[in-house]
Amino acid sequence: LQEKGVTTVSACGEPDSPLAAASDYSVNYGAADPHDLCFLYLIGKLLYNKGEFPKYPQFAEEMKNFGQVLVSVSKECDDYCKTYAEMFREKDKEYQMWISSGNTWGHTYSMAMCVLEECQWLRTKSINSAEFFHGTIELVEKGVLVAIGRGEGPTRPLEDRVINFVQKHTDQMFVFDTKNYAFPGISDEFRWLLSPVVLWNIYERIFKNLSVIRCHTMDIRRYYRRLEY
Repeated sequence: LQEKGVTTVSACGEPDSPLAAASDYSVNYGAADPHDLCFLYLIGKLLYNKGEFPKYPQFAEEMKNFGQVLVSVSKECDDYCKTYAEMFREKDKEYQMWISSGNTWGHTYSMAMCVLEECQWLRTKSINSAEFFHGTIELVEKGVLVAIGRGEGPTRPLEDRVINFVQKHTDQMFVFDTKNYAFPGISDEFRWLLSPVVLWNIYERIFKNLSVIRCHTMDIRRYYRRLEY
């Protein structure tokens, strides 16, 4: 890319990583989690400079309140997240579905694969809400656990459609909805942008509770980075 004169910008967790060294510009997010928080600032400011996000200064100013938002959401959602985790106290489910779309899809996909499968060894399928009404729809029945990550962006109606169907056909449905929580100090027009970060905050309470209930901490692996492959 550099040989072609393309400016490269990277986001890295380590300041001296090879990727940071090879990039023209690098943002070091350190131990920050989720990592996409830094992109809201970086891309938001780029859009502002291009005249496409005129309210970015207001957004950036209001973000000073966001840490407290995450703390309050963590406290409010914990009981519901613990109820989900309790489903696995006595016996693992043979199969569960995790469904989302739009800007919350990435974190839901990560929750299913990187947390539930990799870190908890639970058989999980992640499905985009837009694709649910194809093959996956036929696997919904009583006893099948379905979890839905529900943000506030333009694809929210897709989750509504899934919920309306699933609640009629299984007795084990969990909806993790960012709209259930207050974002004090954040304007309503910015909530959808922050939905992925808030949803991941909710998911963190799930896997913290799972770690305790299943006596299976997040650093236990059998194969991942344990063996050569």
